Amino acid sequence: MIQKTDDRGFEGGQSMACVHGGGRPKAIGVFHPVKTRDYQAELRDGHPYYMVNALDSDPYGGQLFEICFGDGAWMLAVEADLQPSGPLPFS
Repeated sequence: MIQKTDDRGFEGGQSMACVHGGGRPKAIGVFHPVKTRDYQAELRDGHPYYMVNALDSDPYGGQLFEICFGDGAWMLAVEADLQPSGPLPFS
């Protein structure tokens, strides 16, 4: 099950090992750009993500998320772009 991260956010430049206190964290899903069609999204196609925060809805009424990849980069995505390992608890 995906767990929401806290409001402290993520310090840019840190590795995921730093965030999780060492060791390799378990991916909570895989990103596939279905509706997010920009260049960065295409580069991240098939990459696992390790943290997710639910945000407001997108302009079309869907849920908007921010996800964090293994290199610490955050990206905005809609639910259609996320292939979670379990159910998204915020939808």
